[in-house]
Amino acid sequence: MKKGLALFIFLLFIPNSILPQYKETDYEKGEIFFKKAQEAKQKEIALKYINKAIEYYNSYPDGKYKDIIFYKIVKVIDFKYSYLIKEKCEIKKQIFKDMIEKIKKFCEDKDCKNSKYINFALMVLYGRYGECINIFDAAREGIADRVKRFAENLYNMDKEFNNYACLLTLGRLYYMVPNIPFILTWPDKKKSKKYLNCLLYTSDAADELDGV
Repeated sequence: MKKGLALFIFLLFIPNSILPQYKETDYEKGEIFFKKAQEAKQKEIALKYINKAIEYYNSYPDGKYKDIIFYKIVKVIDFKYSYLIKEKCEIKKQIFKDMIEKIKKFCEDKDCKNSKYINFALMVLYGRYGECINIFDAAREGIADRVKRFAENLYNMDKEFNNYACLLTLGRLYYMVPNIPFILTWPDKKKSKKYLNCLLYTSDAADELDGV
């Protein structure tokens, strides 16, 4: 009993510098700065925070990358280039393309087909990349088909993921992509309406689209 009490008193008065200190991981720091960027009232401050978030997410060594890191990086760069700065399309296009190639390399020796993080990331990246090239180039490169495939994969895995992002993407895709004979024949505004209407209801409403 006396030994236990003595040990407790000893530990109580150990200087903090001797005790092991908890250190936030770069991932956690990225999360903190991304949240600050979303909450910032001024664009300049938000941009400062978003750049810090990108810096911390990107600090992961290539060999330790995980699918969720790509998901986070894509979310922050999409937030940056969609809402904070109006960069030239040539610059944005290269940024999205480079990230696509990085994900492809990551997935060379991994089964990424069943990763909702990777499917979301590629859905967004191909979508943003497609916005920066003309319609016929996008059609020739099969951009809309790729966005559709990744969105459908995400829908089948977890339709609620990231606030029903797959429903919004499919709804916009079916509505905005032009119907080009012999090249793009699947765009359908009726299907677009079904996907977008689903966003107005509870999560149970998404089950109605299973037969679409």
